[in-house]
Amino acid sequence: MTAIAISPVDDTRDSYTLENGLNVILAERHFSKQVSLFLVVETGLIDFTCDKQQTAHILEHLLFRSTSQPYETLLQSIKDKAGDINGITADEETYYRLEVHSNYTEFALETIRELIQPANLTQQNFDISVNEVELELEATVKGFKRLLSNKRPLMNQAVAVAYDNTPMGCQTSMSPRPVLIQDTKRAFDT
Repeated sequence: MTAIAISPVDDTRDSYTLENGLNVILAERHFSKQVSLFLVVETGLIDFTCDKQQTAHILEHLLFRSTSQPYETLLQSIKDKAGDINGITADEETYYRLEVHSNYTEFALETIRELIQPANLTQQNFDISVNEVELELEATVKGFKRLLSNKRPLMNQAVAVAYDNTPMGCQTSMSPRPVLIQDTKRAFDT
């Protein structure tokens, strides 16, 4: 797992590995009043079988909902600190990004710490996360289909080429529904 704080202009960069194996890269940005924290987890969609391929994606959403603060409170707190938070699950990694005004660096560090040591991996948070992932996937597929509408043969070929040898090339549905909370807990623990 890697935590990264970098910018387009890296004047000063330090890197080190913590006792727990977390690689940390620090880069100062004298021109910015924001602090940006990136957490890169080396687990993505390809780490799971086709029927469970959305496990990492669900875990991405679940960790945001599993801090000591209720999710809506966390989002408002970040917004109040001139910040933003987001996650992206890719084929090989999952990325978490948190930005806040530099006056709130300790808050940002504590929030990232809570993401990797969640307090509330509950069934309710899991169910909400599954629904969020399902909505995201539906929106992605609709956008892709709209882009290639009325070009069915082209769309079929584009899908085959774009997703060949990726988890998206699975013959089964991309639905998060087959994933159970135990799957996400097991994925988190590994």
